[in-house]
Amino acid sequence: MEEKLGEETQTEKILSLLIFATLLILILSFSFLFINQKNLEKKKEIFQERIEATKTKEIRELERKIQLIQSQLRNAEKMAKEKYFTQKLFEFLEKNKLKGIKFNLIKIDFEQNKAEFSAQASDLISGSKQLKILENLPEIENLSVSEVNLEKEGKVKFDFSFSFKEDLIK
Repeated sequence: MEEKLGEETQTEKILSLLIFATLLILILSFSFLFINQKNLEKKKEIFQERIEATKTKEIRELERKIQLIQSQLRNAEKMAKEKYFTQKLFEFLEKNKLKGIKFNLIKIDFEQNKAEFSAQASDLISGSKQLKILENLPEIENLSVSEVNLEKEGKVKFDFSFSFKEDLIK
């Protein structure tokens, strides 16, 4: 009986050692995996922060570009609203200009819809005909001649101004 007791004790010792070894292996494996998991979580957080920082830089850059484009669009819209288109005025003048008349100097005040001209005609009759044509146009108002000079070559230089309707510039 003592032998059986000794054998059982021996078997119990081996079983206890096996259980203890298994338990130790499990604890060590759990600890290793736990530590690895924490390290990987830290790395994940670091990478996420880097990604967010990168996204933030890209987003800030895009927002800055968007704001610049919006500002340019607002400026373009403002200019388009306020811009006076002189092409219509010049086409109008060209259409109503007699041969032999040259406009030398033009000053246009878009806010008051006024224009000042210095012109040259081949003779006094052409100059007066040109002024009469402009005076009779419905788009032109308050035509006034400020100066008329006879030049050496027989040509006539005359300065005049008028108000015009807004339709000629918008």
